[in-house]
Amino acid sequence: MRQLLPWTIGGLRVAPNPPRCPAVAQCFHIHLPSSATVFVVYDSLSEKTRMRRGILREMEKARADKKAESVAEQKKSWNEWKEAKKAENRRKREEMNTKTETIGS
Repeated sequence: MRQLLPWTIGGLRVAPNPPRCPAVAQCFHIHLPSSATVFVVYDSLSEKTRMRRGILREMEKARADKKAESVAEQKKSWNEWKEAKKAENRRKREEMNTKTETIGS
């Protein structure tokens, strides 16, 4: 069976799947948010730990950024709704004032 060398993605050595990891190295897999699984190649346990922590940190940052973006979007839509509601109430109030003035005169 021919072994493929790992690719490099973002500075990480990545193998297509575990059986094809190079014999000199070992692999661990990470499930990415995009539902893909990546097998990262490492030479030592300290390198594995460092790489895994770095990857998980980056994934957590991306998740936090996405959540902050979502919250900002919700807040924006809430503020837009609130402003529209205020404008509608203001319009109704002015209509009522106009009707009252017409009846009173």
